[in-house]
Amino acid sequence: YVPAPYRGYPFRMAPTEQGEQVLCIDEASGLLSESAGEPFFKEDGTPAQSVQEILTFFSQIEANRQLTRSICTVLQQHGLIQPWPITVQGEHGEQKVEGLFRIDEAALNALSAEALAEVRNTGGLIVAYCQMLSMQHLSTLGTLAQAHAEAEKAQAALPQKDELNLGFMNDSGTFSFGQ
Repeated sequence: YVPAPYRGYPFRMAPTEQGEQVLCIDEASGLLSESAGEPFFKEDGTPAQSVQEILTFFSQIEANRQLTRSICTVLQQHGLIQPWPITVQGEHGEQKVEGLFRIDEAALNALSAEALAEVRNTGGLIVAYCQMLSMQHLSTLGTLAQAHAEAEKAQAALPQKDELNLGFMNDSGTFSFGQ
């Protein structure tokens, strides 16, 4: 999975002073070219197909962000979101992870029929169940993190091999083979 900000790079949306969203590009990204690639605009001044696809992508991200906010608002209004204190076993002992939240299953089960219908109608019931189901994988995540740390230690302990040095090519830029 590649997070959306990375999939959209070097583009991003930014608000204007009037509150409109405009497409921006990171000119220092090294991905712009005057001579290669395709133009941003067609001859008639309208966005090229690839730019239109980027705009559609960012519109979908914003729509999903608004939906997530409305779902979280309803979940919070019904007292279903609570802090999730997590302690993981790390290389240097137990470490607390803060700033995460979870669904309070007891509060979800205690909702009135009307409140449950509201949560369901906003899409919050799916989010709540998915979050609760995902909690069972927390121990697996810890195991994977520990295995990754051990693999890094094992890799660091291996003797380092010399890298191939092609610096000699800088002199002429060509290979010369004996005849």
